[in-house]
Amino acid sequence: MHSVAIVLLGMAVAGGDAGKCPISGKPAKEDIFLDVNGKKVNFCCDKCPTAYAKKIGVVDEGAKNCPLEGKPAKAETKLIRAHAEMVYFCCNKCPTKYNEKEKLEVADKGPKTCAACDKPASADHSISVNGEKTYFCCEKCEKGYLKTLALVDKGPDKCPISNHEAKKETGIVRVKSEAVYFCCNDCRGKYLAENFKEEKRSEKKSEKKID
Repeated sequence: MHSVAIVLLGMAVAGGDAGKCPISGKPAKEDIFLDVNGKKVNFCCDKCPTAYAKKIGVVDEGAKNCPLEGKPAKAETKLIRAHAEMVYFCCNKCPTKYNEKEKLEVADKGPKTCAACDKPASADHSISVNGEKTYFCCEKCEKGYLKTLALVDKGPDKCPISNHEAKKETGIVRVKSEAVYFCCNDCRGKYLAENFKEEKRSEKKSEKKID
């Protein structure tokens, strides 16, 4: 999958600055966030997390059983796991058919602010994420953004629409996400360590422990 906007994935930055909201572009707040792949995505208001979850196609069946212990899960342990992959096509017409098939809303708001930082975006650095054109200021930001989504890129193979040979220049990003709940913070930590080994994690010491 895939948030997200786009700005699909705005991350909190150092120095107590929550960065910008990936939905509205307004200054984000530290206490309004979603945990995506073990990292905080901050928002400006309580409505934006819902819009963001819709953007990245989150499937949320609520807190049921912990995937590690099998015990009843708790709502406050919620983690969104986003799966992203590159999808390639044989021609420029097939992406349109693919977006229709996947029921993705196509949008292009033009290059404004980089999706990975606060610098102006460039039309030379962009990629489609869940149907929406996402712009960056440079190649480094684009690569960092895709890494945050845990992107899987196996290269062009067969077009999912025509089954013909796909071309590299047609690549788009498809994000699918799911909400995962746990019985305790220990299980949550183990899940993060097992599934996101390359990411550096740091839980706030002030966070209330879930027994």
